[in-house]
Amino acid sequence: MLLRHLTCFLAVAEHRSFTRAASALHVSQPALSQQIRQLEEMLGVLLFDRSGRQIRLTDSGEVWLTYARRVLQELEEGKRALLEVEDLQRGTLRVAMTPTFTTYFMGPAGSGFLSALSEHHADDA
Repeated sequence: MLLRHLTCFLAVAEHRSFTRAASALHVSQPALSQQIRQLEEMLGVLLFDRSGRQIRLTDSGEVWLTYARRVLQELEEGKRALLEVEDLQRGTLRVAMTPTFTTYFMGPAGSGFLSALSEHHADDA
């Protein structure tokens, strides 16, 4: 299963229309239908009731919707966490120094540095 399968599923669930979902995703309606068909085959269930002009989620589709949303939310949180690490907003900084240097430098400079960080853990080693 790929991220695009989840994205397509969520779009159809939100728009309740393959045509509107395809337009929102900037893909053709047949390509979107193929993604949904592949997802249903992978899961072994029908996610949408396609009878009539209306499209609605099946009971299985309703259950899957909760998990699909959660997966995409977790992926977004993971991307944000990576950006925080890259921006040095998170992570571990280890500093080793002699006791004399610690007394005269780390006291005044270190307290200012640590107070500037939103999340930190100071550890005496």
